[in-house]
Amino acid sequence: MPCHHPQRRLLRTVVAVAALATIVVACSPPGSPGGSIPPNQPSAQPTTTTVVTTSTTAAPPVGYSVVSAGVRHTCGITLAGAARCWGDNTFGQLGDGTTIDRWTPVQVSGLTSGVTSISLGESHTCAVRNGAALCWGHNSGGQLGDGTTTPRWTPVQVSGLTSGIQSIGAGFNFSCSMSVLGGVNCWGHNGAGQLGDGTTANSPVPVPVTGLATGVTSLSTGDIHACVVQSSAAKCWGDNYNGLLGDGTTTSSATPVHVSGLTSGVTVVSAGYSGSCAVQNGAALCWGDNSYGQLGDGTTTSSATPVHVNGLTSGVTVVSAGYWSSCAVHNDAALCWGFNNYGQIGDNTTTTRTVPVQVTGLTAGVAGIAVGESYACAVTTGGSASCWGRNGSGRLGDGTDTHRLVPAPVPMPT
Repeated sequence: MPCHHPQRRLLRTVVAVAALATIVVACSPPGSPGGSIPPNQPSAQPTTTTVVTTSTTAAPPVGYSVVSAGVRHTCGITLAGAARCWGDNTFGQLGDGTTIDRWTPVQVSGLTSGVTSISLGESHTCAVRNGAALCWGHNSGGQLGDGTTTPRWTPVQVSGLTSGIQSIGAGFNFSCSMSVLGGVNCWGHNGAGQLGDGTTANSPVPVPVTGLATGVTSLSTGDIHACVVQSSAAKCWGDNYNGLLGDGTTTSSATPVHVSGLTSGVTVVSAGYSGSCAVQNGAALCWGDNSYGQLGDGTTTSSATPVHVNGLTSGVTVVSAGYWSSCAVHNDAALCWGFNNYGQIGDNTTTTRTVPVQVTGLTAGVAGIAVGESYACAVTTGGSASCWGRNGSGRLGDGTDTHRLVPAPVPMPT
């Protein structure tokens, strides 16, 4: 196992169709071909039309649209818009009203539809449902945003964020949200300035991030730092251990700073535990700690500015920075690199990789990928989800606690 930085943990990304069948039957009087009335015959009764209507509602689509990986628990959004979680539940972070670990997905209380975004911290979870932000689980730093430090076993409303929220991020013990207008707010613990409001004061309710009132299109929360894409440029703030913020320094910042070289063309950003990554003009770049090759540039040299991931110069749509490993979706295939002690690279080995390698079996149709603490998960365009790597507390969702060197399917929601 890698040695851990003091006081650090991991951080942490339908409509049912009614079919209407109508059968129309035209009835003609007896003995009248084609419905005509013979001459010198009494007027016949008007032709009648019988309409038989049947209405059926198609079953909701089955599968997952999103899977989000945390430290020891995992969550997904079903194609029907419901939130399901599995794994460690010590602080009620699965949201099912208990503190019982679950090795297969369980329904989050009250979130059976309308969920569009979900994100996991170390021991808490946040989601967006019908434009409102909700959180649950551990709350020691006020990371649930309900104005208290009381842990919650089921979702509670984040203060003031009842509508207009597009996406959400959960870090170690803080959280952030992005509105449909592109504004960002954060709440919870703020020891390294990770709330981005220019202070280091904790806040159990949302506070605006300095300079991010509009224009943000991508948000990601790491362990104790966060990153966004604003007007196609990458910015980060908070802890800057080993160059996490990408500004060429190791100085923490309580307000957003520009990531060096990423001032245009950026579409996606991901803040992890030991590093950060982004997609710029279809290419993947990473920065921060590189002790295990998690930057993907073929070395183990850390960098406080972005470096290109080997071989991923175009065709990248998603990138995810995790604990000591990273993954991306490249030309609809899943690739991972970095530390591989539990098989979190997914190539059927435990060999650490300093450049991207193909995840076994995920060579096409991959829509999204997420890296957690020593494991990763992916979702396909067909709605199937799978996870691989470390399986403590059942975080892979396959009904066991067996580590997996290749992707194991997550049971389909029922």
